[in-house]
Amino acid sequence: MYAPEIVSARGDGWWYRIATSPWNGSYYAAANAFMDGDAPGQNPLTNTDLSVPVC
Repeated sequence: MYAPEIVSARGDGWWYRIATSPWNGSYYAAANAFMDGDAPGQNPLTNTDLSVPVC
C-alpha cells in the first residue's frame, strides 16, 4: 500500500500488508522497518523491496 503522508513510512511511503497468522491481512507495517534484502550494516539501505506485489 502506498501512503507517503504517514510519517512512519518516510523514505518512499510504502507499507507491507502482513498476511500471516495471527494478523491475517488486517495489519500493515512500514516497509522501511524491514531489511528488504539488505545485508546487516549495508549502506545505503533499501526502503522497500519493489519485488513484493502491491496489495
